[in-house]
Order: sequence, then C-alpha cells, then structure tokens
Amino acid sequence: MIEDFNAFDEDIRITADVCIIGAGAAGITLAREFLGTHFRVVVVESGGLDNEALVQKLNELWNGLP
Repeated sequence: MIEDFNAFDEDIRITADVCIIGAGAAGITLAREFLGTHFRVVVVESGGLDNEALVQKLNELWNGLP
C-alpha cells in the first residue's frame, strides 16, 4: 500500500517492526526480504506522489556526494 503522509492528520502514529528509509534499489530489496514474515515494515521515501521540483533538488544534492 502506498500512502501520502500529507493526507493524514498531524498526530498520526505509524507503528512497524522495521522502518526502511529510502525506496531505492537497496530499500526495496530489503523490504522484499520481509515479505511473508510476521514483521510489519514501513518504507519511508521523500517527496509526494507527484514529481516535485524541491525534492528533485534534494536528490541532485545527494547524488553529488562522494
């Protein structure tokens, strides 16, 4: 399930056994390892459901780091 946190109230509480930061290749691969297990996993990714210029600027910054 994909949810946009902007659609939730400020006081929402997400509970999970594992929190993976980033839905890149490593994050998705790791999340898939938990399929079929008893663990509740949440993957957190920056940005919203639409392409956002500000978020793309952040990605450009991270991609430029050594």
